[in-house]
Amino acid sequence: MNIGFGLMAALLASGSSIEAAGRLVTPVCMSSSADFRVARAKQIAGWLLGFATVHVEWLPVSRCPPKSIVVTLQPRTPDTLRPEWFAYSQPFEGTQIIVFLDRIQAAVPARRFAQLLGHVLAHEIAHMIEGTDCHSSEGVMKVRWSGADYLKMDYLQLRFTESDIQLIRQGLPALETRRGVVLDDTRYADGRH
Repeated sequence: MNIGFGLMAALLASGSSIEAAGRLVTPVCMSSSADFRVARAKQIAGWLLGFATVHVEWLPVSRCPPKSIVVTLQPRTPDTLRPEWFAYSQPFEGTQIIVFLDRIQAAVPARRFAQLLGHVLAHEIAHMIEGTDCHSSEGVMKVRWSGADYLKMDYLQLRFTESDIQLIRQGLPALETRRGVVLDDTRYADGRH
């Protein structure tokens, strides 16, 4: 276990760093995976989005409500398909995120796979909530992450900027309307996220 995972586990277990009131509960559907690194990546994405008052409810594709965000994990990607990208979302279409697992695996050592995938998921889900394809000069929403950003991911120090958090929060009501998700002030009142 590396230090980054230990820190992540402690932060995820605490559950007290994010205010529960007013949190958006939004379903994100993804094929189940036996890979524990994918499960960790989902935790990381949820934790990062929690700072913007978003609770991700991960569901299997078989139980996916209509108009929900659907993540497809693509194991092999043609070189000609969006070269140099780890994933893409379709925020104007409103539901589809495609993740290129092979590119993520090739980009970092195996011990960093979950951290990178978690940040990729958070980035693309944020695009869907914001309803835009805009990027930031810093943080999770950068177009391209630097070596220093990858190191920050190990310690969960690469986060959304305040302006990104504001965009996500501004997108919450529109997401609720577009996808029929529900603002729920009481469901996670015990601090879970």
